[in-house]
Amino acid sequence: MILRSLGRIAAVATVLYAVSSLAQSTKISDLPSTSSVGSSDIFPLVQGGTTKQVSFSDFKTSLNLGDVVGPASATDFAFPMFDGTTGKLLKDSSVTSDAVGTLYNTHTASFGGESVALQLTSNYGGGAPSNGFGEYIQFRLESSTTNARDAGRLSVVWSNATDAARSAYMDFQLVNNAAAAASKMRLRPSGSLSVGNTTDPGTGGIIIADTGFWVGTSASTSGKMMQSDGSKFADSAATWPSTGTNGQAVIFDGTDFIASTNAVENDALNAYQVLGSAIKGHTVGVGLDRVSSSFTMVDSQAQYVSIWLPVRQTLTGVKWYQQTVGNYTGDNNNKVGLYTYSGGTLTRVAQSTNDAALWSQAGGNVVKQKAFSSTYDAQPGLYFVALLYNNSAQTTAPVIGAASAIGNAGIAAGDFTNSAKLWGNVGAQTDLPSTQASSGLTTATAQNIWVAVY
Repeated sequence: MILRSLGRIAAVATVLYAVSSLAQSTKISDLPSTSSVGSSDIFPLVQGGTTKQVSFSDFKTSLNLGDVVGPASATDFAFPMFDGTTGKLLKDSSVTSDAVGTLYNTHTASFGGESVALQLTSNYGGGAPSNGFGEYIQFRLESSTTNARDAGRLSVVWSNATDAARSAYMDFQLVNNAAAAASKMRLRPSGSLSVGNTTDPGTGGIIIADTGFWVGTSASTSGKMMQSDGSKFADSAATWPSTGTNGQAVIFDGTDFIASTNAVENDALNAYQVLGSAIKGHTVGVGLDRVSSSFTMVDSQAQYVSIWLPVRQTLTGVKWYQQTVGNYTGDNNNKVGLYTYSGGTLTRVAQSTNDAALWSQAGGNVVKQKAFSSTYDAQPGLYFVALLYNNSAQTTAPVIGAASAIGNAGIAAGDFTNSAKLWGNVGAQTDLPSTQASSGLTTATAQNIWVAVY
């Protein structure tokens, strides 16, 4: 009995010595790793070890004693970060989470620039990386079976891993109908974007979508065309024709676009251009192949001839067929001009400089031309070309090509409104006026002159 009591006293003394040593040095590491205890009765005082053994390494851990020191206070749910390089000091951080594991990070970037908020660096396992090497962020969501399932991933991959020419694309992958995640959209290094397609559509911000796209919150009304409202593209009030025949033109009927019975382009103009001509529009109803007669120009008389421009063009000047070269002394103005038409009024938009020798250039029975003083950006539609001849003395009048004479001078006026005419002339003209009323034009049976713009 006495011996047992002495054993217990010795065990308590051993522990007290250890605690006393700890209090003095704050280091348990200086103590032996274990210490014999005379009785198991003392063992419940510490954690770890086996019967009659006290593990001081466990004792140290259970008391949370060591070299790493944290701040006096910290943000709740914040992740600790090392402070400095000693590996023994901790500090608070702005990276936090909530009770369910949502990760938060408030990151302040400098104005007008970028700084790193999250950086993922991937090292190749061996050798030099090749094309297709990349990194991704995986997203897993719990499904109805309460199992965590892959939902999608965001990948960044080298399309060219050669350092001097390195280029990467960003791939967006999603799960559809329980299948493995697959690419749904790919942003190319050129800036182009493929939606539902992995083919590169090219450079310059081009977007390619396999099955079309919506503008706004819903698809466009069937058949509607897109138009700009000044800030974005949206539905127009007009629709496109649902069907058409090869070669038909799409024209506007005032409400919708419909398929016309006309060819989409003028066959004669196409032929001229293929053969090397710069002609972009010519006399209404009179092609170059219909020049079978002539028109003799009259002193101080301006000729006005209608032309149709099928598409928007930049116009440089006027062409005509010079059948007979004039021999005269020019005075006042000899020039060509271009007029728009609206409501019976012709308005000059371009003209050439004065050229006294305009109608006396050497060479007969050839197409000749005169440029405007500056080019004109012409919208499609109806225009009039003006030809002005003035002389103070004449030996031979200039003669230019025209279609055969018509049966009656009234044909040029047709049933048009606002006294409009397909062609006509005005006398006593020393220069081309800025405007000319259709009602002031006089028609003649042999005046359907062939002219063209280029």
